[in-house]
Amino acid sequence: MSALQIYVSFPGTARQALGFYADVFGGDLALYTYAEFNRSDGPPDAIAHGELSGAVALAGSDAAAGEKSVLSEPEGVVIACAPKGGPVMAIKAGREGDVTGSHVAWKSKDFSSDVCVPLFYKDKLYVLNGDGPKTLYRVDPATGKVETSLKLGGRPVFRASPTGADGKIYCMNERAEVWVVNTAGGKLETVNQVDLSGGSDADTRSSIALADGQVFVRTAETLYSFGGK
Repeated sequence: MSALQIYVSFPGTARQALGFYADVFGGDLALYTYAEFNRSDGPPDAIAHGELSGAVALAGSDAAAGEKSVLSEPEGVVIACAPKGGPVMAIKAGREGDVTGSHVAWKSKDFSSDVCVPLFYKDKLYVLNGDGPKTLYRVDPATGKVETSLKLGGRPVFRASPTGADGKIYCMNERAEVWVVNTAGGKLETVNQVDLSGGSDADTRSSIALADGQVFVRTAETLYSFGGK
């Protein structure tokens, strides 16, 4: 994969911005509202998670109350991941022109992500390296410093992006093995792991989605729904 992958926290304009990029670049756009994620820290129709897949990979959400967005503060940043073991970098937002050399807030090769789009959740950046180390990193988005990490393991690679809700991160590899990771406290901890492949060898690359208190997992052959009745 040769394109940079970007996650943007918007100041209430995620639906319009992601829709614009979908019109320009094409691809499939999935949008999920705060109401669908059962979130009460913003307007019900605000976007809790949106993801554009296709020739250009782009994801984002509307910043909740008190959270920073790309336009709300001068020090806001846009996160970009170079592919194939390249660095993750933060570019200062709100600038114009060629900012390649002048507005890089930080750049790090301590962690990387080839395909999985990083997740901005509860003021932290979660980067899943789904290839060699198969490790989930929690990063300070302001400095690029790794706060903690968790090796997920398994042989298959990860291509689905991580999803955050209810204080947990959901990750799934191509074998449809799912990890539920608790983010509370100073470390990341696996609280559940399940194999949903059903014995199939087909690749699974869909990100896990959440709506109406349910967790939806689409493997190569089956759509699962988990949650309380």
